[in-house]
Order: sequence, then C-alpha cells, then structure tokens
Amino acid sequence: MKMDNIIKLDLSENMFGFPERVIDALSSELEKINLYPDTECKELTECISNYYRVDGRQIYVGNGLDEIIFTIAIAKKYKKVLIPEYSFMGYHFSTKLARTEIENIKLDNYKISLADIDKKIDSTDAIYICNPQNPFGTVLEKQFMIELIEKCEKMNVDLIVDEAYIDFVENDKVCSVIHMVDKYNCLYVLRTFSKAYSLAGLRCGFFVSKEQNMADIFQVRDALPFSVNRFAQKAVCCALEDDQWMHDNVSKCKKNRRIFMDKLSELNISFIESETNFVTLYNENADEICKKLFEKYKIKVKYLAAMGLPKYLRIGIGTEEQMNKVIEVLKEMI
Repeated sequence: MKMDNIIKLDLSENMFGFPERVIDALSSELEKINLYPDTECKELTECISNYYRVDGRQIYVGNGLDEIIFTIAIAKKYKKVLIPEYSFMGYHFSTKLARTEIENIKLDNYKISLADIDKKIDSTDAIYICNPQNPFGTVLEKQFMIELIEKCEKMNVDLIVDEAYIDFVENDKVCSVIHMVDKYNCLYVLRTFSKAYSLAGLRCGFFVSKEQNMADIFQVRDALPFSVNRFAQKAVCCALEDDQWMHDNVSKCKKNRRIFMDKLSELNISFIESETNFVTLYNENADEICKKLFEKYKIKVKYLAAMGLPKYLRIGIGTEEQMNKVIEVLKEMI
C-alpha cells in the first residue's frame, strides 16, 4: 500500500506543512553534506536561547526527545524513578537501559495523582511527567506544577517535565515551566520541534536546566558526537525566525481539534478532552476499530494496547478534509 494513499494520524505529526523558507535553508546546506555538523550546535543553541529567553549554558540540544530522555537517564544514573502509568514509552525504555528501577505513579481521571507521589517520593531520585499528558491529552495546571516542583526541590528529587505538546494548550491556567529553571535546581524542561514546528522528520529537541546540572549531560554528548545533523540545525533556526507562522499553524490544529471533539460528542463517541494535537477515544472494540480504519479506509491511528490500554485509540489532528473523513467513517463504524 502506497503511503500517499494513507491518512496518517497515528504518530501525532503536524499535518499543516512548514514554512517555505525552511526548504530554502535546507537547500543551502546541500553543498556542505561532506562536512560534519557542529556537534555543540552553537548557532542553534543561540537561536533557542534568544527565542525562549534562557541562558545558552542551560540548554542541551539533541536528536529529538527520545535521545534527550536517553541521555538524561544514562548521565544521571538514577537508582529509582517515578513514571506515570500509561505514559510515553520512551521514559520506560531509557530508564530500563540505564538499569534504573521504575515505579509507576497512579492516575486520577487521566492525570497524575499528587497524593500517590507523596507516598512514593521519599524513595526516588527523579520523577518523569509530561504536560500535556501523552497519550490522554490532559493537562496539569500551573498551581499543581508549582506545588510539585517545590515538593521535588525540598526532597532533592529531579523533576523531568516533557512539554512536547505545550504549544497546543488553550487552558489559560496552564503554562510552560521553562522559565522556572532559574529558580529550581531540580527542574529539567524538555521541548521538541517535531509538533508545533512540523519538523519531526529532522529530529531535533532540547532541554533546559540549571547550568550546574549540565556537566554530566555534556559528557554523554561527547560520546555521541554530531547527533543533530546540519539540516536539522539550520531548519530549526529558520523556523524560530518565523514565529507568526508557528502560531498560525497551531491555531489551525486547535480549531480542527475543537470541531472534531464536538462532532465526537454529537455521535456519543467516548473520548478524553484534549489539549494536544491528538484526541484519545475509548471503545470496547478499539482493536477492531483500528484494524478496520486502516484496512478498509486507509486511515492509520494509534492503538494503545502496547501502553497497557487495549480499549483506547489515539487519533492525531489533521487537516479539515482528513478529520471530516475520520468522522464520516467513525459515524458508520461506531
């Protein structure tokens, strides 16, 4: 089956294109493909520093968040970590490879339970969370985050906050904690250019933490040089210069998300209210729905059984045409 014929909504990729100027930037790098990229990502680090208004010495750039999560796990050598149940598998894979013990944080209404963290924080070295949450799309509000950060700071427990989907949030009680890094030694904030910036194929992300936390991280980078290719470095710098394009892009996604959830409600299809670029549905026959969507209608969505959720499926937010097709098919199937 040709990929061109498939509506691909399984990996929460951005379906709204990217700035044309990125193509020009990539073309300019073709003449340099015989040369290694800058392993320290100096120009890109400066671009990120200027855009997010954080000290460049607090920034680590990597080949997407998967590599960054792995780098933190290997560098920090945690003995035990807390990870929310049913969360992004990258946290589990990386910490297991680092031979770290994992204990799950229970969820309450698809959000992490602070009460459960209280019971377990004494015996842990670090906590991984994502805000918004993957795969449910729920969010933790600012006051909750401050309480959790201060608890971790007091207990000398690192808090790794994955904000891959933060740009898609509409709830005004939710905010990024990237600018709290200066205040808290415990805090590591992860961001990606795969979602809001439509650059998933180039693989680039970064995290921000206190400068004092970076030495062992950079030692791992020395063992994995040149991981961020020159095309990714140039494209991200270019994308950061076009701030209005990114906001327009995200606005399209938010609009289609709201329309999609409204139509799901009209059809009495069970779903979780989302603040991301995907919506997760609940159905007793989730497995069969995913198979039929792909085999009969060429619509590829994410079946969540591998995350311990055999009755859930996740659907990325695509273009208006794509989402209308999904609704049309779901109306027929469910």
